[in-house]
This record gives sequence, structure tokens and C-alpha cells, in this order.
Amino acid sequence: MSLRPALLAQLLSFDDEAFVALANRGLLRRAYKDLESNPPRLLEEGAEHLLLECGPYQLRFDPRGPAFAQCSCPASGVCQHILACALGLREILAEQGPPLAPGAEPEPAPDQRQALLNSLLTLPHAELLKHGGKPGYRWAWQFVMDLDLEQELHLGGEHNLTLTLGTPPLTLRYMGGPLGGMLADQRSGALEKYQVAAVLALRRMQGLELIAPVPLGGANAESSPTLREATRSRLRQGARQLLEESVAVGLAHLSQAMQQRYVTLAVWAQGADYPRLALSLRRLADQVQLLLERAAGADGQRLFDELSRCYALLQALTSAAQRGEEPARLLGQARSQYTPSTALELWGLGANAWRSASGYQGLSLVFWSPAQQVFLSCTEARPELQRGFNPLLRYRNPGPWSGLLSPGHASGRRLSLMGAQVNGDGRLSVAESVQAAVLEPLTAAQWQQLPAAADWSALLLARSAQRRSLLTPARPMNDWALLQPAAVGTVQFDSTRQILVWPLHDHQGATLWVELRYSAYTRHAIGRIEQVAGEPWIEGSQLVARVYEHAGRLIAEPLSLIRADAAPGQPLLDALHFDLAPATATPLAAVDEALDSPVQEVLLPSCHLLPEFAGWLCQQAERGVDPQVASGVDQALQQRGLTLRAAGYSAFERMAPEAGVPARLIIAHYLCLQYQHLQAAGGDIPAS
Repeated sequence: MSLRPALLAQLLSFDDEAFVALANRGLLRRAYKDLESNPPRLLEEGAEHLLLECGPYQLRFDPRGPAFAQCSCPASGVCQHILACALGLREILAEQGPPLAPGAEPEPAPDQRQALLNSLLTLPHAELLKHGGKPGYRWAWQFVMDLDLEQELHLGGEHNLTLTLGTPPLTLRYMGGPLGGMLADQRSGALEKYQVAAVLALRRMQGLELIAPVPLGGANAESSPTLREATRSRLRQGARQLLEESVAVGLAHLSQAMQQRYVTLAVWAQGADYPRLALSLRRLADQVQLLLERAAGADGQRLFDELSRCYALLQALTSAAQRGEEPARLLGQARSQYTPSTALELWGLGANAWRSASGYQGLSLVFWSPAQQVFLSCTEARPELQRGFNPLLRYRNPGPWSGLLSPGHASGRRLSLMGAQVNGDGRLSVAESVQAAVLEPLTAAQWQQLPAAADWSALLLARSAQRRSLLTPARPMNDWALLQPAAVGTVQFDSTRQILVWPLHDHQGATLWVELRYSAYTRHAIGRIEQVAGEPWIEGSQLVARVYEHAGRLIAEPLSLIRADAAPGQPLLDALHFDLAPATATPLAAVDEALDSPVQEVLLPSCHLLPEFAGWLCQQAERGVDPQVASGVDQALQQRGLTLRAAGYSAFERMAPEAGVPARLIIAHYLCLQYQHLQAAGGDIPAS
């Protein structure tokens, strides 16, 4: 591509937010004023550069775009003249194209966003390695492998390509040109590794293989057990010492040297086959870097929370090593592994289409395994940029396994899978080698074998028992449940939040709220629920739903309805997101208004002592523990611990009195987080 088209393609992708990321909002305002009073003038055009004049200064643009433009003014970096010339040059170059309306901004070509995506996907591996360096590429590769694409990668942008990745989020904008021209919404001294990570994340999103970095030398998982444990012991001791030193110095006073120590320990932990510890240390390194840069995403509270969880993980790993154990839930996994199964019987519970904030859309099927007595799922997902995939139409098309006419044929039926593969999170692989045989529809007797929840308080206690410790990994399939309400209330649609709300009552009068946010994917389900709520509720009917906690109460997201009054020849399972209403459905006017009397909600407990104590601990950690004030902090910590123990929080009796004050602050904060986690989950506070 010649100089003019290459520059014009980039300039058309620059909107105001991109120019702000290139410089700042104040310089952009000055640039617009300069553009009105003294528009730039093209002086010279060469094969590889354009020379422009803006007032008394001359500027040079090349095919790399505005991020690499040079100005003769004394300002360092990107100045207002570069912005003014970029805005003016866009109009100059666009004059050869279609005429623009007065005051209108030229629009990029319809396929410009796809062209930007293809440009990043086709970058050679050698260029990524050169841009980030070997350490930067190694960090970026591991960062992307640990990334939850559905939760921590957001793809967007209208005129350009924006990627928001990680926690805390960092937004990168790409308008074309070399990778170094990718801009970040926050100033970062290590931008190159994030630019490489953005490209690798896009490739992983597209299902492309990522080239692993060259492994580091030294002890790793293949070393002898004695040498590996010696290495891990030194690692745990070094990490624990760094965490305590961070609190002693003060989280608000950390240095770049300490941030580099976190990075080094994270690489060491990865080599010692401690993936979960490596991920925690990388998060701490990123948080410290944000604090050093005074970035908008910096948060001392979040840093102290992550530091406390990392300290507890180190303690748990040390205790397990002393017992000669290596529990997988503490070590973690670098990547999810699927376990093959010869034969697996599944009961289809329905499906739903969805779209994530990260730009993914997909279709998820939910099953019950009668042999394992657990919920399993199978998901097909694609980026929205990938054409030809519609999750709503996918429900009626063949697959996802050989022998299955469509996902719709699995709902309400028994399936037999040969060669199925299941990972630890209860997700089924969609490998083509899996063979599916559709058996007869499920009978009423078989549906009654599923464990149903009819008491919302018992459901809350069961959920809290599943994850009582902060160190217990989350199991998404444990959120699914079969609900059997005694009665239902009137369905309503909250127009402010765009959410359907439907109360379910148990025999004790407690309420569990069904909520479903409106979208193109849930529109059919919302209409079906309004029809179901308009019918008299039949005792014994059940609802398949995902149950979670939000704003202090339990919420259920419905998937399917199991009808207790299904007519002969009609299926018992009503897939709310796809099935049509049965012919026996009654109009909405048949709602029983008596069910809308005030009832008791299942609310989650709260306490003001823990947040106050956690806030005080965070203040001390940010301030630091100077040796001259350590005794005073220790006395205050003991006094506050006595107050909490008197209130029933007896775990504060075991705060390791032999440890130093920084370590005790960390332990106390972790106990606060653990208690708050138990209370939020509705669990009983342990007595000891």
C-alpha cells in the first residue's frame, strides 16, 4: 500500500478517544483551535514521508501513522501540532475520495475493523518476540493463557479496534500500522508486553495456536522430587518475605525494585509448577505497577485483598508440603484438561443463547449426569466478528456431536455419548470424535429422580457449604439447581433495568427471585415466562435455573420448565428459550393475585464490625509499619481483635502471636475477607 492510502486508512480510524489516548484531552482541545485558526499546509510529499507546516513548525508523517510523527517544536512526545496536523491531514487526504458533508467526519471503510483485526492476527511470531523481548513475550503468553476470555477480554470499537483485557482492565486501541502504534488508555512503562498480550489474546479468541516461549532453565516439574521441593520451599519463603516487607514499607510507598521482585517470583513460581501462585504474584506485580504509575485503575484496597489471599495460599501450600501432599486445588492448572470417558449417559435440560461483554456469542447446553449426580454443560462460542455463526439458529442445526440432529433434539431426552471428554469444571468437549445416540424422551418417573430444592433457606445453606473457603476454586456448574416452588407471584418487567422479575415462594413463605435481563437472546424466554406466570401454578412443576447471589439476595436465571401437568404426547420439558407455548396455555389474566401478598425474602446477613476492621487494616498496610510505631499498631490490633472475639468472631484468637506485626495484619485481613465471604454466601459463622 502506498503512502497516502496507508496514512488515510489510519487517520480514518482515529476518533477523539484515540487522539486522547495518543496525547490527552487538553492537547486535543488546543489542536482543534489551531486547526480553525491556522490549518496545516502540505509542503512536500515523498515516497515514504509527508512534510507539513503548522504555524512556525514543520512536521513529518510516515506510513507508521500519527503515533510516530515528528514535530520541530521543543515539546517532547506528542504535541498539539501533531494532533492538529493529523486532523488536517485527514481532510486533505480525504479530498481525493467521496465529498464530505460540512462538519462531518469521514467514515472508515466498512471492512476497516476487520482489516485491523486481520493485520494483528497475521503479525509474524518473530516480530512479536522482537517487540516485547523474550521476558515480555513470556509474560504476555502466560498472561493470556491465564485469561478468562469471556470475562477478562472485551472487544469493541466503531472506527478502530479496542481491546480491554485483564483485571484491573487496560484498554488498548489499534488504528493500524506497526504494533508499537497500539495506544493504551493508561500510561504504562511496560506497554510493549501488553501490546503483545493483546495480539496473543486475539489469536486465542480466534482459536489459533499460540507459540509457547522458550522454557527457562533450572528446576521445574521434571526435576527430582527432592530438588523440586527444595526449590518450592525457597520460593514460598521468598514470596512470604516479600509480602511482609510490602506491608512493612507501606503499600503506598512501594518501589520499582519491589515490583520487579514480584515479577521475578511469578516467573519462578511458573517454573516450579505453581500455576495458581504464579497467577496471584503476576496480579500483585500489575497492581503495584499501576500504583507506581498513579494510574486511574490503581486501588490500594484491591492490592491488599490480593496480597492477603496470596499470603493465605502460601501458608496452605506450606502446610500441604509438610504433610507430603500436592492438592490440585492449591497448585492450580496452567490450562484446563479434559478427561476422556468411554460412555456417558446425559439427560438434556435445555439450552440458552448468550452474548458476553467481551464480544463473544454462543449457545450453552445443560445436562444432568445420573451416574455422577452432577450438572454438565456444553458450549459453542464464537467472537461476534466471526461471521456465519448465529447461536439462535445453531439450536436447530446439526451437532455439536456426530449423531445428534441438533441441540434442540437433546432437550428433554436421554443421550448416550461415546468418547466424551469432561474437564474439572463440568464442561463437555465438542470434539468431532464424540459420538452421540439420542434415546427416548425422559419420563415423569425419571424427572422425579433429579434432586429438587423446595426450601430456599436450605438451598442457601447448601450453596455456602460448597465454597466456604476463599481458597476453594469456583465451580460454575454448582450454581445450577432444580427449583420446586410451592407457589409463584405476578411476573413484572422492570423497564428501568430492562429485567423481568418473577417471585417464587416456598412452603415457609420465603421468596426466591427469578430475573432475566432483556436482550435479543432472551426475548423469547421472557415472553414464555410471562405466559407461564399467567397460568395457575401446578404443584410439582419444577424450574431448571442458575442460582447466584446479587445485592444481598438469591437470584435465579431460568432455563427450562418441567411441567407436572403435561398432556399425553406433549414433552414434559419446556425449553423456555426456544420452545413454543403449548396449546393449553392460559391467558395472562388468570394470574392469582393472592400470591402477591408480602412474603419473607431470603436475605443475606451483614455486620458492620468486619468492614470497619478491614478498613483500619488497609489504612495500616498502606501507611506501613515503622519499627518505632510497631508496638502501638500491635496493641491496637490486639484490642480490636478482642472486640471481634467478644462479638463471636473467635478465629481472631489464632492470629499467630509469634509472627511479626506486618504478618499479623495480613492474617487478620484475610480472616476478615473469609468471614465476609461466609456471610455473603449465607453460611453460618464457625464457632472456632
